[in-house]
Amino acid sequence: MRFFGPFVVALFSLLAFEAVARPLSYPSGVMVMVENNSTENGFDLSYTVTPKTSFSYHLAYQREDSSWHNEIAVNNLLWRGNFSNSQANLYSRVAAGVSTKNSEADGLGVAAIMADWEDRRYYTAYSGEYTHVGDEGTFKQKGRVGIAPYIGEVGDLHTWIMVEATHRPESKKDTLEITPFVRLFQGTNLLEVGYSDQHAFLVNFTKQF
Repeated sequence: MRFFGPFVVALFSLLAFEAVARPLSYPSGVMVMVENNSTENGFDLSYTVTPKTSFSYHLAYQREDSSWHNEIAVNNLLWRGNFSNSQANLYSRVAAGVSTKNSEADGLGVAAIMADWEDRRYYTAYSGEYTHVGDEGTFKQKGRVGIAPYIGEVGDLHTWIMVEATHRPESKKDTLEITPFVRLFQGTNLLEVGYSDQHAFLVNFTKQF
C-alpha cells in the first residue's frame, strides 16, 4: 500500500490532461485550448462545474467552406474505469450555436462521443462527431494511438509519440488523413505538433488553470 498510494496520485496527475478526448478538468477549473489542423483553426474555453460536467465556448474557422462556427457546449463524463495501472473514460458532447458565412447565418448543432484508455506507457482514443448546419449534416471520426518513450515523474516534461487518423466522409479533399505528431506536457501546459500526409501542420496548445 505504501507504493500504491503515491502511484495513484502520480498516475492521475499525468492522466488529467488530454487535449482532445478529455473535455473536463477539476471542479472550478478553467481550460483554454487552441487547435490548428488541415480543416480548421479553433479556440475553446471551458469551465468544469462538477467532476462529471463542464461547459465550453468553441469558436472555429472552417477552411473548406470559409465559415465560422460559434458554439456553446455541455460536456459530460458518462463512465470512468479506474484499473490498477490504467484508466478509461467515456464522454459526450452536445453543442448548439451559429455558423456564419458571407454575412449569412445558419443554426448549428453538434453531437459527439469520445473515449480513451491510457496507462503510463500506452495511449489510445476515439471520437465521433456529427455536425448539422442549416439543412446539411456532416460526420467526422478520429482515432489516436501513442507510446511514451520514457516514464517521467510528476513535474517532469512528458513526451508521447503519437499517430492520428481522421476520417471525413463528406470532405472535398481526401477523406482519410494520417498525422504523426509529438505531444509534450509539463504541469498545466500541453503542446502537440505534427505534420499530416495532406501536407498540413497540426499545432494544438492547452493551458489549464
